Amino acid sequence: MAYSIHLTREPNNGLGPIELDQWQAIADGRSDIRTVESMSVQTPQPGTSISVPGPFWLWSGHTNESDLVLRFSNGSLSGDNPDTELLALFLSLAVELDAVVQGDEGEQYRSTSDLGLAEDGGPSHSDTQRTSNDKPWWKFWQ
Repeated sequence: MAYSIHLTREPNNGLGPIELDQWQAIADGRSDIRTVESMSVQTPQPGTSISVPGPFWLWSGHTNESDLVLRFSNGSLSGDNPDTELLALFLSLAVELDAVVQGDEGEQYRSTSDLGLAEDGGPSHSDTQRTSNDKPWWKFWQ
């Protein structure tokens, strides 16, 4: 299962959840994000695929030369397997939408350094409570 980051609003911010039309207006104003009404997914059986209804948004601004899929549901925009580029996009969108960026476990990201990408293949997210002098949480035995 993928780790995701989410662009969402705090429950007590007085603005309510992000509305689909608010997000769509921002996406429509960007040349690096386009809307698609469905996605085709290849199944394990050769020659067969399924169509998943959207909408979805494809971000073409990543350096991996492949569009990244963004999803909107229940007032939140989500992206999977974040790296510093995707996190930077979400942080800039957070400013536009008066929102916050948080991970699957509720941790909040305020800068791209909060992602804590590991060179040794560790998890692609960090425990944001640790300081830079602490060992990564997944090396608890050391």
